[in-house]
Amino acid sequence: MLCHNAIESMSVGAIPITNYPDWFFPSLEHLRNCVKFTTKEDLIEAIKLIISMDKAQVEQLRKNVIEYDEKYLSCDSFLANTIYSDKPKLTVFMNAGTKTYLRKINKDSIIMS
Repeated sequence: MLCHNAIESMSVGAIPITNYPDWFFPSLEHLRNCVKFTTKEDLIEAIKLIISMDKAQVEQLRKNVIEYDEKYLSCDSFLANTIYSDKPKLTVFMNAGTKTYLRKINKDSIIMS
């Protein structure tokens, strides 16, 4: 499950090491604004990769993470893309935490206009 901790960490430039980059919208990109892994073995390789990066590579990744956060995750970007948006239709998905409720979600479930 995607946790707010990842988003909060990104807001201060922490580089996510994640196996779910597609849970973000738009998706995070490996070695652009995250380090991706898929298996336990991949995680070990991802950590080795991070340890071997030079300072410039880490700083560029961090810069990209902050740019992503500002563009897609910050309060200002949320307001711009929802409350102040000129889009005719906006779909918002909310996780209520109960499986019964989540099973009922479909393309028409939660719509704001």
